[in-house]
Amino acid sequence: MTQENPTVRSEGRRGPQVTKSEPKALYPGIVSHDPTAQPVPQARPALLQQAPVVPLDASGFTAAIVGTILFVIATVLAWQRGVTGQWLYILITGTILGVLLVGFTGIHRWRRSRANDADQSLEH
Repeated sequence: MTQENPTVRSEGRRGPQVTKSEPKALYPGIVSHDPTAQPVPQARPALLQQAPVVPLDASGFTAAIVGTILFVIATVLAWQRGVTGQWLYILITGTILGVLLVGFTGIHRWRRSRANDADQSLEH
């Protein structure tokens, strides 16, 4: 008794001899190893798409500064009002992470501007 399955080669003493089939691509870049899997039809375009404009602050430096300043203000106000416990620790942690982020994005911004200056000096 032979099945009409392309993965079956022949029947032997132990039953059908099955070989592995090639994986099927269900999604672009994703492969399924299920031999019965069917390709999914192409999805329609996403509803939300990135606007084709240049960002004002690609490094996020301004956002890091604003967020850090807000955390510093909230920490000082909480300290003055005598807030203790979890919220004070959250505010202190946010302030410390903000200072680290400002330093990181500042260095990243400085390096990128230095690289752009070097590229422009090579062009002239």
